[in-house]
Amino acid sequence: MTEDSTNTSSAIRFRLHRSTNERMEAAPRHAVQGYLFEMAGETACSGGYRGSTAAKVAGISLRQLDYWARKQIVTPSIRSLGPTAPSSHGGMQGLYVFRDVVILAVSKKLLDAGASLRNVITVIDSLKRHTTDDLYDIIMACDGETVYECTTDEQLMRLIHDGRTIFGISVGTVCRQVGEALACEEFVVSGTEPNSVSGTTSSATAMESCEPLDEFTARRLRRQRELRTEQARNARLPQAQREGLEA
Repeated sequence: MTEDSTNTSSAIRFRLHRSTNERMEAAPRHAVQGYLFEMAGETACSGGYRGSTAAKVAGISLRQLDYWARKQIVTPSIRSLGPTAPSSHGGMQGLYVFRDVVILAVSKKLLDAGASLRNVITVIDSLKRHTTDDLYDIIMACDGETVYECTTDEQLMRLIHDGRTIFGISVGTVCRQVGEALACEEFVVSGTEPNSVSGTTSSATAMESCEPLDEFTARRLRRQRELRTEQARNARLPQAQREGLEA
């Protein structure tokens, strides 16, 4: 493992490189397998979410989403609808994949914490270089002027011990929150023609012919919710009823 601590004011200060096996051992059970993305690519299946959905889940306005897309700060990963014309559903034409929405949500939180747009753009550029699996291990820390990327508790504690007032954002937590929110939103499968979308479906019933990578996250989250609901229901049952059901 190597650690790089660059001292430029706009740079992300900390970076810890970990092997894929180490990341997968530390990743949450419901995180999408890293190998899936590395083998298939983030957008192996042309499907995602409209700009209006991405903006709502990330907590930003459509105007801000459009501005960032026009300035090439955060653009839809799938541009099957055309790269420049506005969409009737809000946002630039194209579809935002899961990682795009996570980056938008993290950026919104950093701006709310007082980070400058320049530093937020630096963060965005860094997050774009990570796979979705990597994002679950990252904590972004902001002291109002500089944004730091930390992947260990020791790095975060070092910032605190230096006397800085730190606002921390767990990117992994944002990933889980975004995944849960998107599971209830409309998923769009792009068409084969360059300026059309062939169909839409909820994340719960994605088209089997081209199941999007995002859908694996949604399915896993749904299974977990169902399990928690069942556990909560069983906990409320009298002991006799639980024994009867088990029998």
